[in-house]
Formats: sequence, C-alpha cells, structure tokens
Amino acid sequence: TTIYIATDYRIFVFIELFAIFFMLRGGIATIARMNKIIFFLLVSQFVLLLIFMAKDMDLQNVTPVHTGGIPGVFDGLSYALCILGYVSFLLIVNDKVILHENFQKEFIRLGIFMITAFTLVIFWTLAIFGHRVTERLNYPFFQAVKGIIIFKGMTGMEALFLSLWLLSEFMIICLYSFCILHLARGIFNIKSELPFLSVFLVFIFLFSQYFCSNTFELQKFSRNISTPGNMVFAVALPFAVYAAGKIRKKI
Repeated sequence: TTIYIATDYRIFVFIELFAIFFMLRGGIATIARMNKIIFFLLVSQFVLLLIFMAKDMDLQNVTPVHTGGIPGVFDGLSYALCILGYVSFLLIVNDKVILHENFQKEFIRLGIFMITAFTLVIFWTLAIFGHRVTERLNYPFFQAVKGIIIFKGMTGMEALFLSLWLLSEFMIICLYSFCILHLARGIFNIKSELPFLSVFLVFIFLFSQYFCSNTFELQKFSRNISTPGNMVFAVALPFAVYAAGKIRKKI
C-alpha cells in the first residue's frame, strides 16, 4: 500500500501465502537453503541502494557527534534488539537443526552483520535528511530510496527496495509459521503438521484482514505491543532460561 496505493493489498497477501505454502511443505531444510539465496540477494540489493544514495549524503547532518544523543540511541536500540532476537525462535526447532562446533562464531558474525546493517541504514538516512526531517517521516529510508536520481531522471528504485522488503518478510513469516506448526505438532502429539498447513495459512489470511485497518494502527501495535512482546520472548526469556540452566548446571 506504500507504493501501489490503488491496489488491493489482499492480492499481495494471497501471493505471499501461496509461496509460503510450498516453502513450508519442504520443511526447515528448504527454508534454510532458500534463505541462503535470498540473503545473497538482500545484501547485493542493499549495497546497491547505498551506493546510489551516497551522492545525496551531507555529513554535516550527522556531525558533530556529542554525548547528548546517547539516550536517543538507547531508546532506538529496542527495535534492533527485537530483530536480533528473531534468532531465538530457532530454539523452537532445535531438534531439527544440527549445530556445528563453531556455531558460536556464526552467531557472533550474524550479530556483527546486523549491527553493521542497522548502523548503515541510520547513518545514510540521517546524512540525507537530517534528524529533524527523519523523525517526521514514517519510512525515512524508503523515502531516501525514492529520491534516487540517475542520469537526470527518477529511477523508480523503490521497486528494488520493495523486493528487498518483501523477501525479508517472506523469510520471517516462513520461519514463524514453521515454528508455530512445529509447536502445535509437539503439543497435540501429531505425526505431521502438513494436514493442518492449509488451514493455518487460511487462518493467517483471514486474520490479516481484521488485525489492523490501516498503517497507523499497525505502527501503533508494533510500537506498543509487538516490540515489548518481542523483547520479552525473544531476548529476556532466552537469557533467563540460559541463566537457569547454568545455575542448575544443566548447560
């Protein structure tokens, strides 16, 4: 709805869920392989967008850096922690994932990559708009992408950004859906979750129609409910379980 304003958003929801259906039928191995391909595409698109936007940057918008901005950094850190916390949901399917000896190094690399990506997005956006304009925009990075001009003409690079956006959401929904189905399989002691796959996706489609009526309600839900909830379940709870395991010498 941000780009194709006159298009019914349910078309995009249906197409995405249709693709998710086949991904979930393949299991966690298919999701992992597809994630490697999509990750390469996302990084390539992201770097390409940063290169095109570099000419619009003004370093005076981000300098000088002073200690007065530290509280604001910690305030915005919660959103970054929520995204990093998505890794915690992999613990739900730990019986299907084989962890190698160097898995800790892989998690460290993942954390470094995410922190670098967050920093680049924030730095590029602030350098283009400045903090006063950025704080008034709903999607500041998207607006920066829309302003890309090559060969003295508007390029429509927002379509590239949209594909980046949808691909990342596609993989997140696939992971969440598989985790939910895997939990249901364990709770109800069923042999396979595949018979419930169609019913589950239909429920998601119907639920999405009444969950939020507009973008502003969705943003309010994300800010007031989703972010605190993710902080608890994806960040605080895993650390609490890990601490309890250490105390009881189970880990």
